[in-house]
Amino acid sequence: MRIQLYSIIISCLVVLPKELPRPLLNKLKNEVGYESILLLRKNSQDCCNDLSQDSVTPIIISNANNSFNLVKQYNRRFLAVVCLNELWEDTLTVFFDYLQDMRETPSILLVDSEVNISAQLRYCFENKMLNVLCFNNNEYLYSSRAFPTFRPFKRRKDSVKHNFFIPQLQNLHGAAIRTIPNNIIPRTVIYLQNEQIHIGGYLMSFMESFAKRLNATIQINWGLKSKPCLNSMTNDSLMKQLINQDEVDIPMKLANMRSKESYLKSYALEISKWQLMLPTESTVDPSLLFYLAWDWRTIIMFLVVMLIFAWLLPNLCIKAKKNNFLFNLEDPMLRSMLNQAFKLPQRPPMKAIYIYALLFWSSFYWSIMYQANLSMLMVHPPQKTTIRNYEDLRRAQLKILLGKVDVDLMEQTIGRRVFLENFDVFKIVDTNTFLELRRQVNAAYSYPVTQNMWPLVDYKLAREQRARFRLSNDIVFLKFVLFTLPLPRNSIYLETLNQHIHQVHSSGLYNFWLHRTFNQLTAIGKISIEPIKLTTAGSHKSWQHYYYVWIMYIVCILISCIIFLVELTIRR
Repeated sequence: MRIQLYSIIISCLVVLPKELPRPLLNKLKNEVGYESILLLRKNSQDCCNDLSQDSVTPIIISNANNSFNLVKQYNRRFLAVVCLNELWEDTLTVFFDYLQDMRETPSILLVDSEVNISAQLRYCFENKMLNVLCFNNNEYLYSSRAFPTFRPFKRRKDSVKHNFFIPQLQNLHGAAIRTIPNNIIPRTVIYLQNEQIHIGGYLMSFMESFAKRLNATIQINWGLKSKPCLNSMTNDSLMKQLINQDEVDIPMKLANMRSKESYLKSYALEISKWQLMLPTESTVDPSLLFYLAWDWRTIIMFLVVMLIFAWLLPNLCIKAKKNNFLFNLEDPMLRSMLNQAFKLPQRPPMKAIYIYALLFWSSFYWSIMYQANLSMLMVHPPQKTTIRNYEDLRRAQLKILLGKVDVDLMEQTIGRRVFLENFDVFKIVDTNTFLELRRQVNAAYSYPVTQNMWPLVDYKLAREQRARFRLSNDIVFLKFVLFTLPLPRNSIYLETLNQHIHQVHSSGLYNFWLHRTFNQLTAIGKISIEPIKLTTAGSHKSWQHYYYVWIMYIVCILISCIIFLVELTIRR
């Protein structure tokens, strides 16, 4: 079980000073809010013996000859004490190992003289430890400012009442934050304007906001290339190399939080799904809509109701005529079921009035239901077939286009066995080709897409009366995925970046940047709005749409003429 403790780390060098003043510890506790202390020293006689006997504050005592991972066993906020001899570099190296991925921890170095203080502070700065305070037996406290350049300074102990640890990231004084875009639309896009390279996309807006908050500038590190490739994605292995080698501070790239890569991960920047974007299936022939408005169940119900009225009308309404028949399908009143003209009998009996009212209501109901169904089908024509699984993709002869960089992720997501069984459904191409075809919304393929990419496609096809693509809710590769910003190990920006992520989401800025991206991409020519196209399903009805209605009408007229001629012949 992880021990939930708060601490601050104090590094003690050599023998002097022997102890930390209790008033200083109380002030630090008020400022930092630590609840436990890490004591690191070469041997038990070096320093801070009184501190190790403190029964109020939990103490974690260790020697400087070995280290263990604090992240896996304790919480992040510490107050620590480390006693060192004259080989302070070796002890600080062990100290840094203790604070792997926790370098933002406030730390105090107890030193015996002022000779090596500047070198010790610089060594901490080079190892990404900014919250460091040096303390010895004289009247000064020693610390440093990291930005815009490293600069140690000292303050008198009696003049420091608070802010023992100077907030280093409140103002970077124009220092550069190194980054690199991955050139995946709409997150980032590299384009040329007035013969100068510019970067757009909502991640660039996020980075500009973060740099403005810290009073910093953005420096693009292109790696080994002096200039980027405008029309291709930045090599993923190059970005990972730059992150692992600490050559970028915050790359403009999103990574899956469940990724097993060794780099640090920020708070979730996006919550999304990874699902399939399918070409919209073709609709049925508009001439068939007149028949699809009623299904066979409705037709059977209609015939049953008509038979009921065919029994009620002759047996209850015109009983005075003493007609001895059970059903009368020739009754003129049944025409009302088909909204045809009929003659209402004069002075019908009261029970006949009830039957007629029920007949008229039934006629109104069937007519309105048919008209409503027909209107719905004309506005939203049904599809011939709906793609719901891999077998439907095979029948439709449609393939899923997949970039090479996503092959491993796809295999991990749906499982190696499922991926190999349906490998014929996938078409693997170069990642740049995949991105270009998806950007052009080429309807020859289907494409995996995240929820933040789909609105871009939706905006692009907004003028089409019937969209060329739809988002599948049946073929979903990842139902829940958290995207984070990957950071180098021991990044000094992690805590501040997490705060900024929370603030831009709570203020709505992130959604604003995301929706504004389409207008930016349209302005620079990376995305174009498709022209208005009238589809058959959305156009006005023509005589071709009534093809089967005309055939049935002509057939009925011919049958009526034949019956009429037969009647004339029989009467003669």
